[in-house]
Amino acid sequence: PHRGGIIHSLRPPLRFISMSSRVLLLIFCCAVTISSCSVAVVLGERLPTEREHHSEHHSHPHFRHKAATQPPIVFLPGFASTQLHSWGYFNCPNSPVDVYVGDRVWLSTSKVLAVDPFRSSCWIRCMMLQPLNQTDDVCKLRPATGLNAITELDPGAITGPLSVVFKSLFSTLVEAFDYGPENMIAATYDFRLPPMIMERRDRFFSRLVDKFERLRQSNNNTPSIVISHSLGGKVFGYFVQFVKATKPHIWQEWFDQHILAYFSVATPELGAVEAIRAAVTGITFGLPISTASAKVMTSSFGSSAWMLPMNDPRLSRGEPPYPGSAWNLPVVTIEESVVGDASTRAWLEQHSVEPEYYAQARTRQETERQAEQAQRHREHPATVSSSVAAPYFVTERDSQADDNVVDQSDIILPQTIQRFMIADVISGEMFQLLSVNDTHLGVLAEIMHKYYFSDPLFNALATPAPRPPVRHVYATYGINLRTPRAYRFAHRVNNTAPGGEFALQEEIYETIDGRWYAHRPGALRDTYLGTNGQRKGGDGTVPYRSLSWAHTWLETASRVHRNPVEVNRPGKRDYLPGLRWLMGPKKAHYNEYHGTDPHGRETTVVEFEGIEHRDIIRTKVHLDYLVEKIGFLSGRLPHDTHLNSEIADDQPSASAPPASPHADTGVVDEMPLQQESASSSPQPKLNIELTPSPPVGTSTPSATASPAIALSHTDVTDLSTSELNTKAKLLQEQLASLKQSMEAIHDELAAYRAESERRHAVACAHGEKEEEEDDDEEEDQVVEVHE
Repeated sequence: PHRGGIIHSLRPPLRFISMSSRVLLLIFCCAVTISSCSVAVVLGERLPTEREHHSEHHSHPHFRHKAATQPPIVFLPGFASTQLHSWGYFNCPNSPVDVYVGDRVWLSTSKVLAVDPFRSSCWIRCMMLQPLNQTDDVCKLRPATGLNAITELDPGAITGPLSVVFKSLFSTLVEAFDYGPENMIAATYDFRLPPMIMERRDRFFSRLVDKFERLRQSNNNTPSIVISHSLGGKVFGYFVQFVKATKPHIWQEWFDQHILAYFSVATPELGAVEAIRAAVTGITFGLPISTASAKVMTSSFGSSAWMLPMNDPRLSRGEPPYPGSAWNLPVVTIEESVVGDASTRAWLEQHSVEPEYYAQARTRQETERQAEQAQRHREHPATVSSSVAAPYFVTERDSQADDNVVDQSDIILPQTIQRFMIADVISGEMFQLLSVNDTHLGVLAEIMHKYYFSDPLFNALATPAPRPPVRHVYATYGINLRTPRAYRFAHRVNNTAPGGEFALQEEIYETIDGRWYAHRPGALRDTYLGTNGQRKGGDGTVPYRSLSWAHTWLETASRVHRNPVEVNRPGKRDYLPGLRWLMGPKKAHYNEYHGTDPHGRETTVVEFEGIEHRDIIRTKVHLDYLVEKIGFLSGRLPHDTHLNSEIADDQPSASAPPASPHADTGVVDEMPLQQESASSSPQPKLNIELTPSPPVGTSTPSATASPAIALSHTDVTDLSTSELNTKAKLLQEQLASLKQSMEAIHDELAAYRAESERRHAVACAHGEKEEEEDDDEEEDQVVEVHE
């Protein structure tokens, strides 16, 4: 746009080009510019170049040499993150694009845009399954294999950057640690299938066991690292139950030998409310198709039920999730009515449409539903509610039709309002009730009963998976973005649409600091409803309540450390100043919660501020964190002992044992340190700096104080055997003296605490006595005033 720019440089060549060619060239330049800006907005940050990656990672001293035993990595992609290829020919009628053997169907932009003008899209028909038996319909699709299957869904100059999945993570790991195809694989699966059919048709979980065993044999008996994203985390949770069932006596030993660490990235442990909208009205996920077509396609997927919101077990055990607010709000509210004119009334009387459905709905809601849910409410008062308990966001408009949606004079039958809780959704009762007017919802209810409730191995819809039995577990996700929490649909029936259609009328969402709002299409402002009690929002797709289930994995830890981190986001200065407000802040913030259980198993939960659900797997800040932790696990980086972290007071551990008696001395508990030294790889560098800090308000003990210990030496490979023995003996002697000093400090600290408690008791007693004397003086003054 400035003088001497690209337009000025193109003026001489343009003289020899016709006007039509100039127009086409201008349109092409505009399209490329818009696509580049769209890629920048979608990715949220500039992808670093190869030179920047090389200079950034390989300049670190710990990345200069390849580790002798590098743990292999297994990737588990999320929903719709694996390419699906055709294994048959399908002739698309009235369509210029047919499906041949080897064609990429998911995702192929050319096939998506080849719409059949007379029937539904050929691509949608090819993607669908037979809903009730989960077999191929018209196309035989199978997941592609190899890393390319999850690098980009639709490779191409323009479509490739818009469909990136694991490409950024692959390039980062290869350049940082020199990974290769022998120790980095992708566990691809058909994301359309429920877990039972994944094993029955493709033997996915059995083959995954074989992959882990072969990786261990081909990598010097080194256990693997697993990185899952979104639905891949639930797949790994089902895999854990599969290993327990197939190896009932040695499953713990098998995990210790084959899996070193597990990274759960943005896993919806308790599901996502957005899956309800996909089932009721349909979600296009950015594809150029209609919501109705998307609903027809996804309703045939058995995995659609796997992502529905689940009951929170923390409520059944009495933990108050939202102090001061109501968790018992309906996740779905449906306003039903019949609209039309006199012709519609005559049509209804002729075809007898009514009245059966609405009478059935009213009868069930007033009799059977109230009786069943009242009984359920008595058994589990914290997890189940219904129309018996009114939600806190319901207003007076529920008792009458909405003027903004339809004219009151057009309503023939009075409105019926139905409210459904999470228990109604996850049990399939809501879909069964609404199946009278929508057969797709009835099919979803049958899928839930056939492939989840009847699963002999594990009902993935009953309870979330427990902590995986792995030595190191990391759960990372984004927070404080606008995330759907509940929906309000309008269901209208007339003579043109006897079955009726569901239309989104209101969306309840949570955002930064856990604030809840109600958004109505066309409204000038959203209605504030309150907070969720946890003061945090979700990642744009999964609510925070579902993401934060990973914090329950810290309940067995002796202590939980919170480490707040602030880092700079690279590349922000390269954007145009006018677009910088779209890219967000230049600094990134995240909180790391770390704990170790008595068995030495470490759990870390990391909450990244403002990172979206789908973008977290390619965001630079998150990639740097993965590189750091994988560097520690592979022996390339020193172990982070969290000495400078603070105790997490906002994430209490309900069942955690009391803190160590030396919690205030700045010393890490002894048991986790012993386990870390036994489980981690030997480090070539040794740097120990430890200075015990006295309690606040006390002086440093003089008699028992231990001087600061600072031990450092060069690479141990440069020392002889005698020198190593001498160094080891010296370290043992200094460690013994350090333990004696620590014991003395503990004794003196206990004395300080006892004295502090005694003084506090004396002060409280003295304060009560002074209050009594003040009360007597006030009574005397009152008597004097009366006299």
